[in-house]
Amino acid sequence: MKQVLRNNLIVVALYILAGIIFDGYHPYMLCTFLILSATVSFFLFRTKSKEETRKGLLLMFAPFLLVLAVAPLLLSDSSVRTTLPYLLFVPAVVYLVYCALFSTRKALFFVGIIALSVIGTLTYNEISGTNVIFESHSLRLLITQE
Repeated sequence: MKQVLRNNLIVVALYILAGIIFDGYHPYMLCTFLILSATVSFFLFRTKSKEETRKGLLLMFAPFLLVLAVAPLLLSDSSVRTTLPYLLFVPAVVYLVYCALFSTRKALFFVGIIALSVIGTLTYNEISGTNVIFESHSLRLLITQE
């Protein structure tokens, strides 16, 4: 149980880290979160059996996805369309990680993970229905603050 809680906290910490790095700009957050979570989950489960890995990945990401699915319904300032790209791409990346762990051609699956991350970033605004663009000026101010 401690390991499941630790894995859940790792997923949330990766999401928060991506949010801090890109100041809440979701297209870049999605790409960063997908790549980081795929890498971390690969290293966490590389020595486990298939059954342990399947359960572990499910228990690692299911609570996070559940919160993303329910939060827009409970919060008035959040939209389902904002979380929809996460709900689409995170399970796909988790499946690719699972396949990469038990395949002889691991590089092919990692290329797929990176491709899904890039596709998620490029299609985020179309899927979510937003047209927010990243303001590098605000990131520059954040970096240069003392």
